[in-house]
Amino acid sequence: MAAQADRVVAELTAKGVDVVRVAFPDLMGTERSKELLVEQLPAAVERGVAFCRAVYHTSPRGDTVAVPGGLDAGLPDIEIIPDLDTLAVVPWEPGVATCIGDQRDGGESPRAVLGRVVAGLAESGLRPLVGPELEYFLCVPDGNGFAPYSPETRQRLRQRHARRP
Repeated sequence: MAAQADRVVAELTAKGVDVVRVAFPDLMGTERSKELLVEQLPAAVERGVAFCRAVYHTSPRGDTVAVPGGLDAGLPDIEIIPDLDTLAVVPWEPGVATCIGDQRDGGESPRAVLGRVVAGLAESGLRPLVGPELEYFLCVPDGNGFAPYSPETRQRLRQRHARRP
């Protein structure tokens, strides 16, 4: 693993990357991350990056949830290990690369839970197919902010632009 991390550091440095963002999802699917200098990546792969376990013990309303090994243990840190196979340079952030991190012992991390579910499905001869549900809202400026795009707003925009010299 150390040799792979050293190779990755050399490749990223050659591409002008000096920051690596190590990210993982909390229980709500929100990205939690820390940014490391690229030369710190080998140490992070070896020892992990410390995060507060509280991200796994908080409800969607922000309440703490009593889980063994959480509040009763003083919310010890978890160690997130960068998964170098997920590393990618971020095209819109010059000098930045990102990768997904895994909790060292798996535990309650969403990625570990997903891995166990996928393994269980594989034992049953099944393979899940998943994809994102992309949603967006097309809006146009309306002088007071933005309005939803519609045939009416399209017509108003055309009229406004047609009057310009």
